[in-house]
Amino acid sequence: MMERLLSNGVRTIVVETANRFARDLMVQEVGFAMLKARGMELIAADSPDAFLDDTPTATLVRYRPVRRARLAGQFFACFCCVLAQSSAWGQVLGFFGFGPS
Repeated sequence: MMERLLSNGVRTIVVETANRFARDLMVQEVGFAMLKARGMELIAADSPDAFLDDTPTATLVRYRPVRRARLAGQFFACFCCVLAQSSAWGQVLGFFGFGPS
């Protein structure tokens, strides 16, 4: 369907409501970003700003993966430092550059 839309020169898609495009907010955000990256505009007929609104839920969905990755990296660094202070694990992790500074 995307190939057909792009080949016909369609640049605007109008849906009845935002949840008709996708019921899950994460799927809506990813789909909207994909269409936007291809130069297409998505408009909900009942609320034209539905895909552009910065509601708390939409902000959470947009930025949650970034924060999760950052926290996971911080947790891993702390975990490696704790392990590095033990005798056997300290030698293994120190070899890979995760030892205490």
